[in-house]
Amino acid sequence: MGINGKPKILCASLLAAFGCLSANSSTPRFGVNIGKLTRTQDGPILAYYNYWKYPVGRFYYTLYTDTTMEKVILKSKEYTLKMNDESTPWYFRGSIPKQYYNTLDHFYLVCRFETREDRPFAITAFAVQTKLNVNTTLGEEISLVNPTPNTTYKTKRLYGTVESQEYLAIKSDTYYIGEWKKDIANGLLHSINLPSCIVGYSDAIDSNIDMGGNAVLYVYTDPSTWNIGSLSMEQGQLIRTIPLNVNYVGGTVISGRYFRMYAPSLAESYIVDRYNLKMYPKSSGKSGSNYFTSTDLFIPIRNKKESKTWRFGLHWFNLSEFGDTINMDFSINVSSNFFGNCDDSRYCIGLGNP
Repeated sequence: MGINGKPKILCASLLAAFGCLSANSSTPRFGVNIGKLTRTQDGPILAYYNYWKYPVGRFYYTLYTDTTMEKVILKSKEYTLKMNDESTPWYFRGSIPKQYYNTLDHFYLVCRFETREDRPFAITAFAVQTKLNVNTTLGEEISLVNPTPNTTYKTKRLYGTVESQEYLAIKSDTYYIGEWKKDIANGLLHSINLPSCIVGYSDAIDSNIDMGGNAVLYVYTDPSTWNIGSLSMEQGQLIRTIPLNVNYVGGTVISGRYFRMYAPSLAESYIVDRYNLKMYPKSSGKSGSNYFTSTDLFIPIRNKKESKTWRFGLHWFNLSEFGDTINMDFSINVSSNFFGNCDDSRYCIGLGNP
């Protein structure tokens, strides 16, 4: 990176007589993708050459400790660039060995390309430099309280991608929080609309990579009121954990970037008491006209006359190949006397078979 944060286009001193590569109609087309850099695995690197007019060239890269380029960490061997025909670009796929950077917070990478034109000894050279960060851990954590809808959150994993002859874009894996806030809860129905809790994922290099992962719903308020999931003590606080599935629901383009969208759902169906909306596992054996089976998530009614604020946490974990985590804590206010039987509630709603 240059001092102003923009990618720096370089001419190697030995090649300066031939000039830096300029973007024009005769410019060979090069590119390089720098993969995900962590301390525990080699960093993928992919270089490509896609200009049939000059079918032979070479590519190599060098790692430096700083922008002075005086201390070399690693210089790769030279790789021949060769086009087989007009439609097939040449690719070099390899990796930067982690032992050269796993003790560093960052380093500087210079990728150099040279092509031999059809005139004897005429060489066109192009080099691009960027600063790359090394991640100290595989997974990253995003913690949100009452998340803002339609918002993207970028990870700190950076990738360099040469997208044109004089530009190297720095990209990162990105998550997207959809329009979940306005319809996640329906206080009148004492329910949480889990399928509306959309999270999107966009891999910086390959937008078709699946987010994967798992999800749970944490109940922080009166967890003993619930009968599903499991109770545990976390940092001195009793918490109810309800397992969820993570479902792929399609893809969409947001601000020019493709995201794969996911929504949670209950991992199984439960038996629900129609009068107090308490939920029970099927193994409880509860049956009769007072109960129905549902995959919806209901908030139990403790007192029909009481207004209450419930605190929950929707936590996604083991996301992407790096094991990211998204913690989404939110609150739902359930107004008094909004739901119950038809004798003493403002509204009464029949559930299941009459």
